[in-house]
Amino acid sequence: MKVATVFGFLVALASNAAFAEGIRWKPETLSPGDYTSIDQSQGGLIHHVFRGKAGRSYVIESFRGSSPSGSPVFTTYLDKDGNQVRWVRQDGFELKFRPHDCTRTLGRCQYTQTGSDGKKKPV
Repeated sequence: MKVATVFGFLVALASNAAFAEGIRWKPETLSPGDYTSIDQSQGGLIHHVFRGKAGRSYVIESFRGSSPSGSPVFTTYLDKDGNQVRWVRQDGFELKFRPHDCTRTLGRCQYTQTGSDGKKKPV
């Protein structure tokens, strides 16, 4: 598997509004199976594996442990600019971000987060 050098994201919960400047990465340049591994110190290794496209979203599965294998602990769905639009935990808990999270946005940013229970939270 090829190791992708473009990922520095994930698990931050935030999103975009008008007039915000973005930090774009190019998910369209990745191939299914590309991944990056991050040592989270006390959290151990986490591996983010690019799986390809599902509809309009790019899909990344994340695994804990010594290698990117087994069942993913969470799956992240990204838009064409690498912004998080959906995050799903292994147990089915889900967060959606509209228009998307603010992780990759410089400047003012707003979004609405919707949980598995359907409750909306403006952020």
